[in-house]
Amino acid sequence: MRQHQNKIISPWVLVAGISAVSLVLTLMEENLGELFRYERKAVLQGEIWRLISGHLVHANLAHWLMNMAALAVMGLLFPTVLHGGRAAMLLFSLCLMTALGLMVLFPQLEWFVGLSGVLHGLFAVGALQVMSVESKRGWVLLGLLIFKLTYEQFGAGLPASQSLVGMRVISEAHLVGAVGGMIYWLVSRFFRGQKNNGP
Repeated sequence: MRQHQNKIISPWVLVAGISAVSLVLTLMEENLGELFRYERKAVLQGEIWRLISGHLVHANLAHWLMNMAALAVMGLLFPTVLHGGRAAMLLFSLCLMTALGLMVLFPQLEWFVGLSGVLHGLFAVGALQVMSVESKRGWVLLGLLIFKLTYEQFGAGLPASQSLVGMRVISEAHLVGAVGGMIYWLVSRFFRGQKNNGP
């Protein structure tokens, strides 16, 4: 019983922790001269913490609330993805993969803030994990993700989100984060298979 309770509680401990740290950084950002947001030039000059902190700081409280609500939904949809030490490694990896991917693939993007790229990566990991157990439901989730990404890349974006955030929604981060999540899931599945087939 205790083990089962831990599996339920653990994702919410992680969600609460990320929300608290993110809120503090968001409130501090204006007074610290944009010290935490991702800035490509600053990262290239050695301020590598921005590869992580850029995902945690937000443009304003509405932006923060929107992303934390989405993170809570991830906890409901994919509780096993956000459980335990592997979840921390997943989040850290998605932060790095998204930021580095944007640096390489979209060098014209000078700066960004927000967790949405990582959230799309989490959704991709969750959808693929569900697919390995419930194929039909997993394909539906993955299809919804692909539809959203396609609409953002070739459509008009999401005006309601842009209005709340007060800045352009960085759809490039959504795409890179989702692809990063798929890569993470495939690589981790490969190594788990290697471990299971080992001596």
